[in-house]
Amino acid sequence: MLERQQEDVFLYEKIMSGTTFANDSKEVTWKLKMKILRFPTDLANVTFVNYLFSPNFKYYLDFNKKKKVFVIKDTFTQADYCEISNGLMNVKDDKDIVLVGKKFQWISNNTFRVINNYGTEKTVKIEPIDEFKGKCTQISHCSVPMLNIKYLSKID
Repeated sequence: MLERQQEDVFLYEKIMSGTTFANDSKEVTWKLKMKILRFPTDLANVTFVNYLFSPNFKYYLDFNKKKKVFVIKDTFTQADYCEISNGLMNVKDDKDIVLVGKKFQWISNNTFRVINNYGTEKTVKIEPIDEFKGKCTQISHCSVPMLNIKYLSKID
């Protein structure tokens, strides 16, 4: 489970006890697994939906301001796992970080989708190089018909 409290983000692990209730449900407790120290709150504040984390919470989307590139980070080590090329997610200035970030969506634990301002949707797979690094490989692309570009170009 993920919990956001203003600037703090906590990740909890679900613990099922052996205690069984009358309706055959087990008692559930939550154990604090970790506090995420460098969480991209500027991207997270776009919505309350948890779109930054992969479904299994292993990876999350972040922006490296020094290199001016989006990265996929390993949640547990908080190290950069792979960079997303500027060809997939391009940022011109600081306000573009949120605009580009809100066009990102996880499809599975190692696959995500991103759409550009011209209506081209690209599907990208994260492939491991070794235990600590991976690379992003585009596996498909298509054109999205009737895309509302004005919606994608504004910050709420």
